[in-house]
Amino acid sequence: MTEVVFTEQQPVEGAERRVRPGATVGRAGADIVLSDPEVSRRHAIFHQSESGIGIADLDSRNGTFVNEQRIKGVTSLAAGDLVRFGNTVWRLGETPPHDPDRMPSALRRVVPTAAFYGELPSFEATPIPSPVLGFSAARVLSATIFCYLVILLTAAAVTLFFVTR
Repeated sequence: MTEVVFTEQQPVEGAERRVRPGATVGRAGADIVLSDPEVSRRHAIFHQSESGIGIADLDSRNGTFVNEQRIKGVTSLAAGDLVRFGNTVWRLGETPPHDPDRMPSALRRVVPTAAFYGELPSFEATPIPSPVLGFSAARVLSATIFCYLVILLTAAAVTLFFVTR
């Protein structure tokens, strides 16, 4: 059995957790550490099951829940099942393709896309991506001239100040 992917529903919505059979979940001393005060040090363990992957509670104080039902023994999981450890909720997704460069969905939502040179392109035009993220005023001639003018006037004013003393 290869790893499966859980998508966290809370507290970090969209974070992806890759899990293999035999992995333990807990607050400390576990393979997957959760910073949830309601999670026991060694809370639950994942197992290989006939249907793919299962989970068992390790006699945790607050229990492990699958689809809001407290579990006892090994419980098989299916795609779409919700697993809750304390206040942390994960949803089981499909088995992922092997792609080590894949970015978690939580990061895909916050990483900006590349800016474009010049004006915004029309829908028909093919945009030319900028080599840097964001817009640089140095690419606009009027902004560059204005900056040089401010520097020149400041230098003249400082020079005039010291000459007249």
